Amino acid sequence: TPTNNTYSSNGFEITTSWDMHWATANDVFAAYSDVQGFLSNDGGDTWGTDYNYPTFYNTTYSITPSPDGSKLYACVSDKHDMYGSIYLTDALIDDGTGEIFESSDNGLNWSVTHDFQRVVMDMAIDPDNPNRFYACIANSIDGGIYYSDDSGSTWSLLSTPPRTEGHPIEIEVLGEDTLVAVFSARYHNSEFTASSGIFLSIDNGATWSDRSDVDMYYWTMDVEISPDDNQLWYAS
Repeated sequence: TPTNNTYSSNGFEITTSWDMHWATANDVFAAYSDVQGFLSNDGGDTWGTDYNYPTFYNTTYSITPSPDGSKLYACVSDKHDMYGSIYLTDALIDDGTGEIFESSDNGLNWSVTHDFQRVVMDMAIDPDNPNRFYACIANSIDGGIYYSDDSGSTWSLLSTPPRTEGHPIEIEVLGEDTLVAVFSARYHNSEFTASSGIFLSIDNGATWSDRSDVDMYYWTMDVEISPDDNQLWYAS
């Protein structure tokens, strides 16, 4: 099968799809495990892999646009299906590698923003300060929420939210130094550790408060915040 052509889906790509982003009404990038990702230039009617990552990675976890829409950022890793199946232990996650890539042509060509040499799950950009980036890095030793004030050139690790053990999956910026972070599951000594949940910082990550219900302590995967009301949150 020619790899530089585009094809219609039969609905049975039997692997995990993590994220989708519409750069325009026609240009869509879908993030996948195992096959890295698919690009469509016709609004999703057909899909292909004729795009250029600097390095092949097993998985793209998320696609984040810049506030002005001029760039896309991709979080990639060699570890697939994070926080699902067997990828819950430090032993399987800690040797993972990953980077953030960026594209200025709606996902066709990509370059390296930063090589973390760790699993990169998600990133966010402050809509009021487009040079301010945040990233979720998975690692039991130095994982957590990382912060950049120079568009991803240099990064520093923010403080560690309570209970967490280096397994972040999502970061959201609510504005005015207010962050919401999701930490996901961890499995150790044949049991889940109480290190998952949702955490809030109102001082740009200097301190965090635990906003989790006790039933969210073990395997939280996502938070959605209402676009009309920052007080209304949904967690899965």
